[in-house]
Amino acid sequence: MGDFNAWNWDSAPILKFVKGNYKTTIELPAGNTMQFRYKSGNGNWYNDHNADDYLQAPFDNVDNCLVCLPEVKVEAPKLKKVTSKPTAKSGTKTAFKPVVKSAAKKVTTKLVAKAKPVAKVAAKKTVKATVVNFTKIEGIGPKIAGLIMDAKITTYEALATTKKKDLQTILENAGKRFAMHDPSTWAKQSKLLAQGKLKELKILQDQLKGGKA
Repeated sequence: MGDFNAWNWDSAPILKFVKGNYKTTIELPAGNTMQFRYKSGNGNWYNDHNADDYLQAPFDNVDNCLVCLPEVKVEAPKLKKVTSKPTAKSGTKTAFKPVVKSAAKKVTTKLVAKAKPVAKVAAKKTVKATVVNFTKIEGIGPKIAGLIMDAKITTYEALATTKKKDLQTILENAGKRFAMHDPSTWAKQSKLLAQGKLKELKILQDQLKGGKA
């Protein structure tokens, strides 16, 4: 239950037990930060250890979970500039007439041809670059991923060789909301990502619960 359904038990989505975890899927509007928590049938409340952040609830010693939804940027289409070229006739004033369609096609084709080598070079650079997404590691959410990056750990290889006590220090320095997380399996998961062993990673994560063995 949460802000998305006014904390209403009757309209709350039901979590289904799938491969050792309780899961559900709901649609939320972009550009918002919403509070939520889980409630079981026997009335007990639970927090999500992978939440983006936490906020003090209006009750003593209780934190609500936060999910932060980024804005979706939609770029406006670029407008093509229409030009005309001057033509002069003897004994008459200077006149202007639009560029004929055939000429426009030639210019367009020429521009595209020149742009192709640039596109190929950009594509090669993109392929060579390694995109690091620590949230692929079970137990690491966007906020913790940012803390790890801030600690100058910016590659899967670097995280794979980071000691558990050093990761715990990073979490403890960020506050009690992060200190509750257990980084025991993060290095092992990161090593599999660095080696591209995604099948082995999935097998390992199916045996974890919230990133814990």
